[in-house]
Amino acid sequence: MARLTDLIATLATETGQREQGLTQLARHLREGGLIRQGGRGRGAAQMGPTDAANLLLGLLASDQWQDAPDRVRHAREATFNGYERNYDGKVRDDPPPLPFLLDASGAVRPLGDALDAMLAEMMNGDLLRQNGFPVENIDIVVTRPGLQCSIEVRGEPTLFVHFNRSDPRFDGVPHEEWDALARKLYPLSPNLTITASVGYGVLAPLAECIAEGPR
Repeated sequence: MARLTDLIATLATETGQREQGLTQLARHLREGGLIRQGGRGRGAAQMGPTDAANLLLGLLASDQWQDAPDRVRHAREATFNGYERNYDGKVRDDPPPLPFLLDASGAVRPLGDALDAMLAEMMNGDLLRQNGFPVENIDIVVTRPGLQCSIEVRGEPTLFVHFNRSDPRFDGVPHEEWDALARKLYPLSPNLTITASVGYGVLAPLAECIAEGPR
C-alpha cells in the first residue's frame, strides 16, 4: 500500500503539478478529515482508494487549497444526472452499462463513491476490460463553479455520464434569483466556466500506486 507522499509524487508526475502545491492541498484535506492521518516513516498511514479520490477531486474542484475540504465534500455529493451515448445528444435516465458506477441495488452511486469504487477495481487491473467493455480512455471532468461533473468513457459505445451538485450557496434559492446571486458571489467572472479534467493516464497510475506502494 502507498503512503500519502507516494500519492502526491504520482499525481505530480502524471499531471505536471508541483509536489509542493499538492502537499499543501493534501494537508488541508487531511486536516479536514478527507485523507487519513498517521505517523511518519514506517508508521505513516496507508492510503486507499478514497484518499486518492479525494486528493484528485481536490485538485480538480478547488480554486484555492484552503477551500478544498468543502469543495471535495460537495463534489462527492454530486448525483447522477443522466448519460449520453455515442454523441447522440439524448440524455437517458436509466443506469449506464458500467458496473463500477452502480451500488448493490443497481442505483448509480454519488460521484465520490463511484470514484472510490472505480479506483478500488482498477487496483486489480484494467477495470473496464475486465467488465467486458472495450474502452480507449476514461475522462473525469469537473466544471466549476457549480460542480457539474461527468465521467466520459470513450470506446464503443462512447458514454458521457453526468453528475451534478450546484454550489451549496444556491441551495434553497429560487432559480430566477440565481443570476443575481452569481454576480454577487463571482463579481469578477459571474459567467465564467472553468473546466478541469484528468484521464485514464492519471487514474491508472494512481490505482497502481495504491496497490503496489512506491514505484
